[in-house]
Amino acid sequence: LAGVAKENLADALNNVGYAAMLRGDYDAAEAYFTRAIEASATHHRLAADNLQLLRDLQRTKIARATP
Repeated sequence: LAGVAKENLADALNNVGYAAMLRGDYDAAEAYFTRAIEASATHHRLAADNLQLLRDLQRTKIARATP
């Protein structure tokens, strides 16, 4: 992310977060989505939607693990 222009940083953070989510690294994904939202000059809808998707996945994973 070091070479990413400031105006593209939120999108790049969202993309990295999405890749982390696909790998199952939910902690990293949450951190990147949150940083994307914070780095965005306006509301970053895609990062917010991805963060909600991540939370839904986490709840589903917990529900499946609970007997």
